[in-house]
Amino acid sequence: MENTNNNLILIVDDNPNNIQVLATVLAECGYELGIAQNAYEVFTFLEENTPELILLDVELPDIDGYEICKTIKKVPKYKDIPIIFLTVKSEKQDIVKGFDLGAVDYMTKPFNRKELVSRIRTHIALKRSMEELEKKNSELEKVLIVRNKLEQERDKLFNDLRQHRDQLGIMVEERTKELVAANEMITNIIEGITDGFLALDNEWKFIYVNNQQIFPLGISNENVIGKSIWDVYPKTIGTTFYKEFHRSMEQRIPVHFETHSVYNDVWYQITVYPFVDGVCGFIRDITDKKKYEAELKRLSGLDLIGQMAAGISHEIRNPMTTVRGFLQLLSKQNENRKNDEYFHIMIDELDRANSIITEFLSMGNTKTTDLQKMDLNSILNDIAPLLMADAFNQNKYLKLETSELPLLLLNRNEIRQLILNLFRNGLEAMKQGKELIIKTYMENDNIVLAIQDQGEGISPEVLEKLGTPFFTTKDNGTGLGLGVCYAIAARHNAKIDIETGPEGTTFNVYFCKYQKKE
Repeated sequence: MENTNNNLILIVDDNPNNIQVLATVLAECGYELGIAQNAYEVFTFLEENTPELILLDVELPDIDGYEICKTIKKVPKYKDIPIIFLTVKSEKQDIVKGFDLGAVDYMTKPFNRKELVSRIRTHIALKRSMEELEKKNSELEKVLIVRNKLEQERDKLFNDLRQHRDQLGIMVEERTKELVAANEMITNIIEGITDGFLALDNEWKFIYVNNQQIFPLGISNENVIGKSIWDVYPKTIGTTFYKEFHRSMEQRIPVHFETHSVYNDVWYQITVYPFVDGVCGFIRDITDKKKYEAELKRLSGLDLIGQMAAGISHEIRNPMTTVRGFLQLLSKQNENRKNDEYFHIMIDELDRANSIITEFLSMGNTKTTDLQKMDLNSILNDIAPLLMADAFNQNKYLKLETSELPLLLLNRNEIRQLILNLFRNGLEAMKQGKELIIKTYMENDNIVLAIQDQGEGISPEVLEKLGTPFFTTKDNGTGLGLGVCYAIAARHNAKIDIETGPEGTTFNVYFCKYQKKE
């Protein structure tokens, strides 16, 4: 006898470790489980059980997951069971193949547990809603048939018809309410998705958008229905966004891509699915993910620099110290007095090389010592006369705008170095007569140090490389100054953000108000 369990999930995987992980996650969520490790066990299980959903691995020992999925979908009583592929394959053609064979979703290993459970619940809820909707539609069709028969016998059974008609009206009203409730349930499921969701007809007009979908300034979700997406997003015409949506519509295939918004500085991950009357798309903001990846790449570079610097600095500094000592000794001998100028030049160059090594070491150092609670403004005010003098000597102006700040855990010397480096970079970017502004202020839970110049801005090509060791746009620069600033910020758990444009550049250093002393 076939067992139909509304809480049963079939796991198909030949790896016992994967089965154990999935079984643990799903059991904690209250699901009953079936296990199959090959095609034979799958169909043996289905002869006696009807699961709510199947988690299917692609790579199996006898028949792969794609063929199993294809076979299941050919059997009428199994074809409505949702199938989610779980696999290490992430190529676009593999994903497309899975959806073409009838899978409802496709997740790559390793998977996020919360995301997996959320998707399982969503697809089971959608399946149950569709079954309920079909049931209600079937009932409604039966009621309408009864109504038609009663109307044909109107002359003979007028009195009975009036009674039946009243009853029928009540029944239709009840069924309609149930149908509306079912539709509202599906709408609530879509609205509960944290990503933006939109649906377009074959003429590119909006037929549905959820509350998470973002539109250009001045446009709301309500007034886009019936409008063409290319009228709402005119700047996207010709971009990846435009081409990929057209590819999905014309080829009737799902597409998955990432793109940068032409309206603001935001990255999106977009998946487009075709359906009978058009296409629909899920749009996810992945800006934080992109920034995290870039920051992780930069910090990995700093870690490598630290390892390199620690390994070679000792071997370089020892001979440099010896050479410097002998130069000082030789310079004091009477017969070498006439070459004092050359001795001074050589000693200065050795000192400069030593300072570069010190900066190089500083970039790789990830630990800050001697942190003390102090006022950021007091450090800025201490070096203000030096900054004023530098600006005055270059016929430029400096303006300080400070506000009351809470105390922070800071290393005074390192913060002085950070301010000096950013100040001098900004000063060198400006022409004579321009003004540089240094501000301190509170922004939410952050204390901000902002250094704003009136230069010509930074090109995207240069901006991408800022902070890279030995990269410089100056004739006599070492390419280490900004890298040192990033390292100092990292050691203070701070973050540097750059805003640039034709009217100038602002370096914002964000210190967290709530710090923990390590």
